[in-house]
Amino acid sequence: MNPNADEQKIHEIIESVPRPEIIAEVRFRLSEDWAGDPAVKGLILVRDGKDNDANFDLARPYRDAVEQAIRDARIGYYPFLNLALESEVRELDAEMKRESEKRERRTKKTPLAV
Repeated sequence: MNPNADEQKIHEIIESVPRPEIIAEVRFRLSEDWAGDPAVKGLILVRDGKDNDANFDLARPYRDAVEQAIRDARIGYYPFLNLALESEVRELDAEMKRESEKRERRTKKTPLAV
């Protein structure tokens, strides 16, 4: 398997499924399932709204269609896609970036004066 070509193919499959406006973004990576078999693990970001439960209800058919399209393509990867609120994922992204920056600052060594 060629990971770059496989990623491109999966990207094309995802883009081929009509995306409702309630979906903000789809993220995925190639991975393995619990048995070591090839898998596509992904996160579908659902836009926040007045009724987030209703938004998830609207997003589930899209998730199911993307998973089915990946299975139908028979490219050797089994899909595992989850739904998450966009605001929660963006908040987590920002928190992880702040933590990474803190670690980077702590590990930078200041040159000693001679």
